Amino acid sequence: MEIGEKIYGFEVKEKKYVREVEGNIIQMEHLSTGAQVIVIDNQDVKKSFLVGFRTIPKDSTGVFHILEHSVLNGSRRYPDKSMFVNLMKHSMAEFVNAITYPDHTVYPFCTENDKDFMNLMDVYLNAVFCPNVLTDKEIFEQEGWHFQCEDGKNPEISGVVYNEMKGVFSSLDSILEDEISKAMFPETAYRFVSGGFPDTIPALSYEEFLEYYRTFYNASNCCIVLYGRMNTEQILEYIDKVYLGKMKRSEPAKPVMLQKPVKGIRNKLYDKEKFGNQGVFASCTYSLGDFDNRERMNAVYILMQAIMGEDEAPMKKGLIQSLGIPEIQYFIMDGIRQPYFAIKIKNTDKETAGRLKMAITEQADRLCREGIGEEVLVSAINRLEFWMREKGGSWPEGIEYVLDIAGGWTQGTGPCEMIEFEETYVKMRTLVKEGYFEALLKKIFLENAHEAEVFLEPFENAEEKGQEEETEDLPGLSADDLLHKKEEPLTRVEEESGITYLKQELPSKGVVYQSYYFDISELEPEKVPYAKLFSELLGILPTRMHSLEELVIEKNMWLGNVRTYLEAYTNTDDIRHVRLKFVMDISCLEQNLLRAVKLGEELLYNTILEHPEVILKRIRQSRMELERGFVISGNSYASGRAAAHYMTEGAARERYSGILYYQS
Repeated sequence: MEIGEKIYGFEVKEKKYVREVEGNIIQMEHLSTGAQVIVIDNQDVKKSFLVGFRTIPKDSTGVFHILEHSVLNGSRRYPDKSMFVNLMKHSMAEFVNAITYPDHTVYPFCTENDKDFMNLMDVYLNAVFCPNVLTDKEIFEQEGWHFQCEDGKNPEISGVVYNEMKGVFSSLDSILEDEISKAMFPETAYRFVSGGFPDTIPALSYEEFLEYYRTFYNASNCCIVLYGRMNTEQILEYIDKVYLGKMKRSEPAKPVMLQKPVKGIRNKLYDKEKFGNQGVFASCTYSLGDFDNRERMNAVYILMQAIMGEDEAPMKKGLIQSLGIPEIQYFIMDGIRQPYFAIKIKNTDKETAGRLKMAITEQADRLCREGIGEEVLVSAINRLEFWMREKGGSWPEGIEYVLDIAGGWTQGTGPCEMIEFEETYVKMRTLVKEGYFEALLKKIFLENAHEAEVFLEPFENAEEKGQEEETEDLPGLSADDLLHKKEEPLTRVEEESGITYLKQELPSKGVVYQSYYFDISELEPEKVPYAKLFSELLGILPTRMHSLEELVIEKNMWLGNVRTYLEAYTNTDDIRHVRLKFVMDISCLEQNLLRAVKLGEELLYNTILEHPEVILKRIRQSRMELERGFVISGNSYASGRAAAHYMTEGAARERYSGILYYQS
């Protein structure tokens, strides 16, 4: 495909090789509708797809959230009302989802199987362009809201989205974030709750719902993203022939308007009877400019990692000390037209909450005068570069890319700008010595004309203050479709000084992954919980070579991630016996390999354990995490407890991660 080439109703507008994805990024436009198609053409066998729409809310009825749910309740070709649930029964997909953002809605999936990809793509496209909810009001009522009466009681409002958002707004954190949006964007669509505010959702009528669908769910307001190794021309031919080629051009939605600078303050009361007395919540929020300036946003991420990313980071440490509080949180709201940075504290008193803004100003002023520190900034750049290269996390890499590109398209930012970062990070390293980050810090915290303060305070009874077609089953896969052989990496086995090394060479974009396994099978059962505790302490205690503050810098400088844990493995020769391993996983950039290995050894062999107050704090945190797990995933812990009685491996796991570990 070359620029200007026309292929099955599409024209190639831009094409560029991008090192970060090891392939070409191709931008195309559907000639008759204006629909945008972006192709990331590389050799990743995990193919990803996304279809998305700009969806700009005009109120907090959650119409686009309800639409997201409703279109997946059956379509003209696939009328199954349990479409989304049953997709997983008919598919080999690694990822299937639908997501409503503040200004766009997307439907992504990922699969390795070619036929599965075509099946899923057709299901998704038929769902968004031909949904049954357009003629079946019951779907809208089920997914959005309806009245229901039970046992002669007064009618109550119910609905999938309605109930979901009631759960969301049962959290004070969600209420705080909603108030931040209202304070920062009092005149734009971001002041509304795109997911829907429970009290406002019932104001949405079915007729209004249909009008929103017709306005926003059309080809001219559509973006399709393809990622991975696939027959792109075959896919484009199908999309044009079955869907886009039958549609007309209309006016696409425009991005959210810019909010002019404001200094917002919001005070909100919450009901102590409903939420319990959780003290005062407070936040200070600062605009980060325009989303389109991706170089500056990359610099913001580096800056915030340097000054707030760890408890020992200079600004975070200073705020904790000056306010006399145990914890302070921050987050960056990216992906919207005007991103922002927020610092928040919780469960505090009114006097401390009132000092938050001044404390931030004082710490920012101190760092501007004294400097952040070259080593701190370089370590933050190394950490962020690692995260960019390791793209994917818990989701497939392709999904992360298609979501990023759809988010950029929503704001009018090109796909290459959303993906490329290498040149930016080279530039950032040269700016460290030039005072660039201190100047950026000053602009954000000391010279910002667009910022907000929000307070939540407890109060008694706070609420008082305020054409016929043949239909088809969901497509599935035959046994032959499942026979394609998955590509397995070649593993080399080497022995040196009595140690076995397993080595694999895989494309990893300059990231090296290492795992070290230490056999502790001979450890007495009653000592296994102590080995688990030891694994949790590495990295949060100082070593003989570095203080904790220095260690944080060293980890950020040379490591991507480091994790230590216990794992039990059943013997292949005798399933009655297990081998218990102490494992250290290290990942780093290839050029930092030797330093990363050395630092891992330091953590293992030179951690200073004579810090009882830190150990006690970690024990309490582990206990709280387990108790929270019992509430959220009690069935998993019960299954593990039961497995301990008939599986040797289960018995071993119970000693370091189950109910028995909790009791120890």
